[in-house]
Amino acid sequence: MKRLIVNAMLVVFLGAAGAEAAAAQSAGAGGILDWIHKLSGPQFFGVGITAYGTLQGESGIRARLSVVHRWSIDEEEEVIPPESNITMWTLQPTLEFPLKDVPLELVVGVAFHRFQKDVDPFWHYSVPVLIQGRFPVNSSKSVLLRPGVGIHVFPAFGPNDFLPLNVDVSRDTAELVLQLFVGIDFRLTGLR
Repeated sequence: MKRLIVNAMLVVFLGAAGAEAAAAQSAGAGGILDWIHKLSGPQFFGVGITAYGTLQGESGIRARLSVVHRWSIDEEEEVIPPESNITMWTLQPTLEFPLKDVPLELVVGVAFHRFQKDVDPFWHYSVPVLIQGRFPVNSSKSVLLRPGVGIHVFPAFGPNDFLPLNVDVSRDTAELVLQLFVGIDFRLTGLR
């Protein structure tokens, strides 16, 4: 069952990314650069805190809950006026599936985002599909470095989202947003 779920998630991830990539390739080299830029959307940088637990059994699957605060970085082409500041609070429950024979994990879940500051506050959600590693930093393996990369698939934003600013996001189709992250996991004594 676990393998079926992981395969289904990979198909959804690759299908979503492939559809956008195919559209970019038909536009030539410039289209590929535009596609890469579109994946980023308005740039956000942030910090957060997470808690996780390993599910019972041999699977090694973990459940994680993250709370992240992000703020926008100046984007002349993405946000008008460019000196505007948008903040985003994210509540993100995920499941982490260890991949067999590689030191990586597939992470999937749902993220609930609250946008505010220079915009009228509103909620939106996304579906994160990420790949992460967890690498021991010390000999007791109680501290692990957790780098990762992936996408968030945002359903189309509404016409009134981000008002009164003019923000370059998709209003007709899903928006793919590239995410890079680095985390540090601390294992508490007596817990897996």
